[in-house]
Amino acid sequence: MPESITFDTDGLVVPDEPIIPYIEGDGTGPDIWASTVRVLDAAVEKAYGSQRRIAWRTTLAGQKAFDETGSWLPDETLEVFRAHLVGIKGPLTTPVGGGSGRSTSLCASNWISTCASDPCGGSRGCRAR
Repeated sequence: MPESITFDTDGLVVPDEPIIPYIEGDGTGPDIWASTVRVLDAAVEKAYGSQRRIAWRTTLAGQKAFDETGSWLPDETLEVFRAHLVGIKGPLTTPVGGGSGRSTSLCASNWISTCASDPCGGSRGCRAR
């Protein structure tokens, strides 16, 4: 059963079927994502057999989000990433005109980085159950 990754006093707690949100991205993003998800799923299969798998959750940002919601980085996307603690973001379009002057990709990366705990620490503090 898919579950969110949680954090306790010992670090991250990763269930057997963690929900991992992803932003496919714009431009080359869909092509990159199609390969990435196959590689990640194969790596989990090789490491854990049928005992573990990733439950991927699509989230919106960039051009696709703007076309569907009118927002380049919808609040719902930020909430999903906040709720699941771990996620993947593809390359995003930089809005042109409209006075924004802000890169959606940079805004998303900065927001995700501020919510991350020791992003360069590898699997330190991460335990599976």
